Amino acid sequence: MTRITLAICLAVFSLSCAFGAPLPFKLKEKVSYSIDGIVKEMRIKGTLGSIDLEIADISKMNGRIVYHCIAKIASTMLIQNVFQINDVLDAWVDAKTYAVYKSTLSIREGKNTNFITQMIDNKSDTITHTDKNNPKGIQYKKPKGAFAPVAFFYFLRSQKSMSPGTYTVFQYTDSKVLNLSFAGGSDIKVDALDKKNKIKTVTAKESGTFGVSVLLARDFDFLPVLMNSFAIEYQKNHFVIQGKLTGYTPGTPVDETSVK
Repeated sequence: MTRITLAICLAVFSLSCAFGAPLPFKLKEKVSYSIDGIVKEMRIKGTLGSIDLEIADISKMNGRIVYHCIAKIASTMLIQNVFQINDVLDAWVDAKTYAVYKSTLSIREGKNTNFITQMIDNKSDTITHTDKNNPKGIQYKKPKGAFAPVAFFYFLRSQKSMSPGTYTVFQYTDSKVLNLSFAGGSDIKVDALDKKNKIKTVTAKESGTFGVSVLLARDFDFLPVLMNSFAIEYQKNHFVIQGKLTGYTPGTPVDETSVK
């Protein structure tokens, strides 16, 4: 019996090596969020813009499997009459460590336009940055183990244990420390995920820099479905920025061994 059990285990192991393991996130997964401004006391709510995220491709870079993530940030037509925002970020994120190897950012904010390229050496934590004002490139350091914002979005979803932790997120030369804790969440209705039934959530709270709370969908790869910023008080009114999931496309599973 022991030999039979051993043979079965070896067969399962051999098959898992031959076919590889499915990657945590799927090709062509798309998520969309509305960004709303809310003044609670005055019962005012208005949409300021939207954020769309997509895993456009899964390939290899530097011998590592990477997600090619695209994030599009846009203001609404109403806001664009005052200040237009149309930014597009491309980032190549390691599928296991969530380190970013390369990113490009096309900026269109009001009259300001720019195109930024960053190459990141994660061994030396050195970023080589080029843009229209620095065509020859400049270099600076990032904190060791720090995450780019788009990479942290996927890293947070991968942490199924939901253990408290302290993380650093960087953007250019600026970095912020995030202190995260997790607690049980309520069952809520999210039409983008299930039009009929409520979904189970977990609450992630950031108690350091931003004071943001996020509801994560437990049965949908811990996808953020509702995000609230800390309240900004002005003349006894409280202004909150809220992100709400408005669209979700699951994507197609990809096996490690099929990535070229």
